Amino acid sequence: MIKKFLWLTAGFGAGISSSIWVKRLVKRQTNKYSGSVNNKFISEGIKTTKTTLDNATKEGKKIIGMYRNRVISDSDQKYSGNLLIVNE
Repeated sequence: MIKKFLWLTAGFGAGISSSIWVKRLVKRQTNKYSGSVNNKFISEGIKTTKTTLDNATKEGKKIIGMYRNRVISDSDQKYSGNLLIVNE
């Protein structure tokens, strides 16, 4: 009976300690590899967003330049404010 108890506790101890060791090892490797992947993904997303915003700004400035002379108020006078409505 004592042998069975010793082998049982040794088996539980070995099982628990090995599972904790594997868990730590997997967590360490996951952090090692996921850090560079996440940073690369985030940096690419930021670059793409910046490019998109830059292109939208350039396109907006181009459109405003084309229609700036067409801005007219209700009294058919040139409007000096910042409002621009384009319906084309």
